[in-house]
This record gives sequence, structure tokens and C-alpha cells, in this order.
Amino acid sequence: MKKEEFLQAITGLVWVYINNEDLQGRNAQITVNPELLYVDLITEEEFQDSLLYSQEAIENAAYAHDAAQYEAMDYQAAQNPDFYPAWKLVTKDAEGKTVPDDAAIAAIADNYFKD
Repeated sequence: MKKEEFLQAITGLVWVYINNEDLQGRNAQITVNPELLYVDLITEEEFQDSLLYSQEAIENAAYAHDAAQYEAMDYQAAQNPDFYPAWKLVTKDAEGKTVPDDAAIAAIADNYFKD
């Protein structure tokens, strides 16, 4: 995925959040898979569930003993998404309408793309 496609994908998800905030919940999250650069918008409830899953994965990793298990855990950790609160990716335009915050979205892209 190219940086411009990444920016468009996140901006599109922020629009979904803006237009459906009541359905998404105040703490909806934009997720980014750092390995594959897949982006998604998850609800507040899905975010809470993912935190519980992450805690379970950490506990399971504590029981890993051999090299294959460590490698599998390393791969899984690399696939764990990064979370960005959707409400931090919005701003008000000159007319007072809520719109995606291009600067905040670009800052996320800078975490994954080096120009």
C-alpha cells in the first residue's frame, strides 16, 4: 500500500466515524496492522474486547518455552494492531462542521511511511 492510499483509507474511516458516532461509540478506534497496513474502524465495544484478548495473549506468552513458540509469539505480536482514537482525528472546519483532521491523519501515516 502506498502512503496516499493509506491516507485515503484512514480519512474514509474517519468520515464513517463522523457520520455514525452514535453507533460507533465515543471511544471508537482506528486500527492499523503494522505489518500489512490494513486499517479498520472498530466500535468502542470491539476495542474493549481486543484489550481483553491482548491481555490473554500476554498471559499465554508467559508459558511459551521453546524457540518455535517464541517465534510464533513474535509473529503474532507484529500482527497486533496499533490503536488510534477516532475522536482525535477530527476537527472543525471554518463553518463549524466536523471533518477529518488531515494533520492528525498525516501524523499517523508518518509512523508507517518514511518519505
